[in-house]
Amino acid sequence: LGERDPGSLASAANYAGLLADLERWSEAEPVARQALSVCRADLGAQNALTMKCANILGNAEMALDRCREAEVLLREAFQGRCELLGDSHPDTLESATNLAALLYKQGRVEEADKIQHESLARFREQLRARRPTQ
Repeated sequence: LGERDPGSLASAANYAGLLADLERWSEAEPVARQALSVCRADLGAQNALTMKCANILGNAEMALDRCREAEVLLREAFQGRCELLGDSHPDTLESATNLAALLYKQGRVEEADKIQHESLARFREQLRARRPTQ
């Protein structure tokens, strides 16, 4: 096994995600960046793990106040997940929420509100589908 092995890539993405969950952004950023670079090269842009890495790296960039870089990554993750997983998948909704948070941070409230409201409606649809009323 090496860093290019799919299992190793998944572990690196999970580790970057853990660091992000702990808000250790300056540590998460290089791990996520390396994992994303290898995922793009080996798995392609339209891959679920590639999208996960883009999402984690985008969040790290946002936390480190690199908003332009964060927006590119978070849009990539959101749009890629929409295409790959559908616009109601939980991972897509997570990416939408992250993108909306960045847009709020940038003062782009109307755009953020639109994304957030659409995501909330899709999330509610998912809940209704899981728990139909009698």
